[in-house]
Amino acid sequence: MENSDIEAFLIKIIENFESSTMFKKNLVMWLESLLKLHFLTILSLPTKTLEKLKNLQTLIKNRTKNLNKVVEVKSKLENLMCLFGTNKQKTTNQLQLNEFKTYTPMGIYNESDSEDEFKKSN
Repeated sequence: MENSDIEAFLIKIIENFESSTMFKKNLVMWLESLLKLHFLTILSLPTKTLEKLKNLQTLIKNRTKNLNKVVEVKSKLENLMCLFGTNKQKTTNQLQLNEFKTYTPMGIYNESDSEDEFKKSN
């Protein structure tokens, strides 16, 4: 890739970042690849382009400043949903146990009854 192509591509990626309210996975991937593969070339670009990178850095910092809080809330919600699922299962199990406890059998086998009946019949 020519230096001018790298610069044009980098500027296009930065413009897309600035125009979007959310980071797009593909933009992040392209920017990461461009920075990894053409780092030295990017360092030699004009100051005007490097200033745009500085602005992009500020933009990314501002958009991700609450990321830790969001991840924390996400984790708490996942734990809550896990507990909710567990409690729901416990409630279902408890209902089944209560149904079993209130079940009245049609008859109860008592071994002494059968021996008495056996003796009576003989």
